[in-house]
Amino acid sequence: MIQKVKNYIKKVKQRKIQRIELKKYKEYYRAVQCGQAYLEYIKNDLEQQKKKNMNRAQRRRFEKSLEKAILTPEIVQFYKNKIDNTLKYIEMQLNPPKKSKLKFDKSGTKSVKVGK
Repeated sequence: MIQKVKNYIKKVKQRKIQRIELKKYKEYYRAVQCGQAYLEYIKNDLEQQKKKNMNRAQRRRFEKSLEKAILTPEIVQFYKNKIDNTLKYIEMQLNPPKKSKLKFDKSGTKSVKVGK
């Protein structure tokens, strides 16, 4: 009887350890999945930039480093700025600034906010 209890406790501990390990694996593979999505985003964006305004030399540097699976600081900074600007735009669209009363100078060029 005591042996059965010991075996049961041992199995419960093993299951608990296994669940903890599986949670760690899940977090790890989520991170890998996000990284893969980020690289996919960069590759798709570079394809679009061929038609748009990106500097050819810069685009070639990005493509060569991505072929080697290296994220250079230049790539990281470029896409960090691009994503930040996109998020700011989305935030402005979701929460537009409140309209305030404007008072114009005699010249009509400068404006001063009046009120709250």
